[in-house]
Amino acid sequence: MQEHWIKTLLRFAGPCRGKMVLSVLLSVASVAAGFVPFWAVYEILQAVIARTADLSLVLYWCGVGTAAYLVRGVCFGCSTVLSHISAYTILAGLRKQMADRLMQAPLGEVLGRRIGALKGIIVDKVEEIEPPLAHMIPEISANLLLPLAIVIWMLAIDWRLGLALLVAPMLSMLPLAALMKSYSSQYAGYMAANNRVNSVIVEYIEGIEVVKAFNQRTSSYEKYTSAVTGFKDFTLAWFKSTWKTMNLMLAIMPTTLLGVLPVGLWLVQGGKISAPELALGVILALSIVAPLMKVTTFINEAKAMAYAIETANSLLELPILPDSDQRQTLSHTDITLENVAFAYDGDLDKAVIKALSLSLPQGSFTALVGPSGSGKSTLARLVARFWDVGAGRIAIGGVDIRELPLAQLSELVSVVTQDNFLFDCSLLENIRLGNPAASDADVFAAARAGRPAATTSFASCLKATTHRRETRASACPAAKSSASPLPAPCSKLRR
Repeated sequence: MQEHWIKTLLRFAGPCRGKMVLSVLLSVASVAAGFVPFWAVYEILQAVIARTADLSLVLYWCGVGTAAYLVRGVCFGCSTVLSHISAYTILAGLRKQMADRLMQAPLGEVLGRRIGALKGIIVDKVEEIEPPLAHMIPEISANLLLPLAIVIWMLAIDWRLGLALLVAPMLSMLPLAALMKSYSSQYAGYMAANNRVNSVIVEYIEGIEVVKAFNQRTSSYEKYTSAVTGFKDFTLAWFKSTWKTMNLMLAIMPTTLLGVLPVGLWLVQGGKISAPELALGVILALSIVAPLMKVTTFINEAKAMAYAIETANSLLELPILPDSDQRQTLSHTDITLENVAFAYDGDLDKAVIKALSLSLPQGSFTALVGPSGSGKSTLARLVARFWDVGAGRIAIGGVDIRELPLAQLSELVSVVTQDNFLFDCSLLENIRLGNPAASDADVFAAARAGRPAATTSFASCLKATTHRRETRASACPAAKSSASPLPAPCSKLRR
């Protein structure tokens, strides 16, 4: 069962919990300071009506209101800064944890996912969490506390005036409640259409070379156009279905004076409240509209954040490949497969390899020959433990590979795939990736061993690369040290 998105968020919020609490407290302080100008206006109006106002009193309350307004701005600004720091701390934690999980998951599980889908989750979906998270922490607390405090203030002036203030917001909730009935299903459909169009775009770009080579631009472009048009049609249909309801809500919400003004005048006429209190009530009734409108926008942002975190959970909850922590002593490196069965989805009734037994003696050369899709690559990857077998066992030197530490297994088995990937850096640094502590001489030796027929030209290429690395350090700043790990600017993957 997938972890609830709020629980996931709180788990990654641990390192910045203090900042988040301080952000909320500063937001509350900004709300409190925001009420002082209203009180200052009330005092000035009361003095004017009582004919006791003079310049010094007006300047005093204007100064108090201005100072409070500045305090409100400073507190809210500091709250926003802390919330952004917290948000990016959470994003960094999510991305690091996803990277760690990918490293711990069976490699076949990772390779079975499209690069575009992984990039979409780690980069795009996680990034979608930042705007609502960074702004919801200070703003939703302020925009909820402010209307609540205003209602309490109005009820303190007169309970009837407070109830009159609630008429418009309560009526506006009726169309909003009707709108929310289908919101979850509509949003799920919207995200499904969005994911489909993103997938088609990535597929079209990745396969554009093949499309051009076989002159299939027309049929391929039709699929692309269909996906984009389908997304547009779904989005417009959803938005159009909400226009009437949303406009009704937006028309009712700002009408707070329709209840407050007539009730307030009636209370003034009956001597229940004073004229300055009515003026203060009118000001407060108008000031409640903006924060309430802002709260409604957080509904969509909260849903977007929930969806993004739930999508991130699909990586955070990848299965972990069990790893042994005790190295094994091997007397030989014979590879044996005993009644091995394997299915990609775990259902052995649909196994792609069934009851296979095979022995590969140490020092021998074995070729697996068969048609495409017969399981040759899968078998090789099972030996490298990209996945664990569904039944049977694979052993090296008589030891089940599941009992070998993954680090020891990687020392015994190397897989050269059909797809070549280079990091966006020099050849020197790409070769050194296998051993970050290797010297330039070690890298040259590895290059010669790997490609003896092209020793001279390849070594010349590496030397030229070394020269460029030294003279263009800005492109690869960490490359000056021959023992340095792969530098950050060289971390992009080139296919």
